[in-house]
Amino acid sequence: MAGSLEVFKFGVYIFFPVFMMYHYGNPYWYIDNVLPFRDQLFPPEARLNKPPTGRAEIKDALEAYREARRRAKAGRDVTAEDLKKPPSEREPPTIASYKPVARRDNHTFLAYCFKLGTRFALIDGSRTHK
Repeated sequence: MAGSLEVFKFGVYIFFPVFMMYHYGNPYWYIDNVLPFRDQLFPPEARLNKPPTGRAEIKDALEAYREARRRAKAGRDVTAEDLKKPPSEREPPTIASYKPVARRDNHTFLAYCFKLGTRFALIDGSRTHK
């Protein structure tokens, strides 16, 4: 009696994975059940980000990125149409007026912290006030 139980268990252990691979590996099941759900779950391929693949495309994309950063620093708005043009046809970036910003030096910062009586440590880990 125990032998027939072992044969049944062996059959289940062997044929269950085979049946699952047969059922879910069927191309018609994939087309009917997976592809429609994939379209609901993921965005269309036209909206996906396609990074440049060729050497020339990478150089153009890098140049467009650098020019966009230069224009942003200069205070000029960059449009999508500007980035689509090749670098040779784009306008040179305009230079904005530079106004130096008043910055606190370390002594001012340390005096401020001592005045508050706070504890702080420098980036290198050394304590300046106890």
